Amino acid sequence: MIRYALNRAGTVTFTVRNEDGVAAAPTGSVTVTVFDATDAQIATGTGTAGATGVYTYALPSGVRSELGAYTVRFGYTLAGVAQTADVQIEVVGGLLFEIADLRAAHPELSDVERYTSAAIRTARDEATERLEEAAQVAFATRRTIQTVSGDETTRLLMPHVEITAVNSVTLYNEITGADAVEDEFDGTEIADVEIDSHAGVLKRTTNLWPYGHNNIVVDYEHGYASTPNPVKRAAMRLAVEALVPNALPSRALAQSTDVGDFRISVANPEAGRPTGDPEVDAVILMFGRRRPTVG
Repeated sequence: MIRYALNRAGTVTFTVRNEDGVAAAPTGSVTVTVFDATDAQIATGTGTAGATGVYTYALPSGVRSELGAYTVRFGYTLAGVAQTADVQIEVVGGLLFEIADLRAAHPELSDVERYTSAAIRTARDEATERLEEAAQVAFATRRTIQTVSGDETTRLLMPHVEITAVNSVTLYNEITGADAVEDEFDGTEIADVEIDSHAGVLKRTTNLWPYGHNNIVVDYEHGYASTPNPVKRAAMRLAVEALVPNALPSRALAQSTDVGDFRISVANPEAGRPTGDPEVDAVILMFGRRRPTVG
């Protein structure tokens, strides 16, 4: 998933490749269609040709100004066969660090030909995913649509913590087998939902969440409003680790040098080392929102 910051310009790049994985020029133009998380079409356009087989598409304001996940579908004809390819992107409240900041903090990345901006963006996205998966919280605001089950209580446990806003709630009459919309919350009903942000719980103050299986769809936002500086530094450490080759074999547990032998910290989530980097793991422990295990 490629991440773009809210209200900032962004360009999606796609390369047409033949069956051998080699960049190839398609016949005619390359179309672009953008769908939101509900599969509603929200934008169309044409890819801009660059090097052989490489096409770019500048995200329109309607996408850049709305948090959420999107599918950018490129359509083209190659060797007489019409084809499509999807690129998954997400517009988030912010990015964990800027490319210029990473280059400034790590001069070894100043070679823009060896360490391209595209490579750094990829490393940043991967570092963000690693951090958020281990910490079980988003370190920048994100928007998601989740389907959950009600249990006839006032509390509804959501998959994410640090919930900041509820945009919409739809109840389905799934229990009767009709699978039809039973209620789309209006403003008053939305206001009736209290957010226990830290626990990731939505509480109704005057009604119950109806019993059913996957009968409630909630559109909400979650995550840190601003990224703590230690998290930014941890993300940069992980990005550098991915970008700069390490001479030490990835499976090594120890190394011998002219000054002696020493062991290497390796990832072990059960031992409190989700990444194996002591500084990064300390940040995850400090800023994470891991829920307690029950049972």
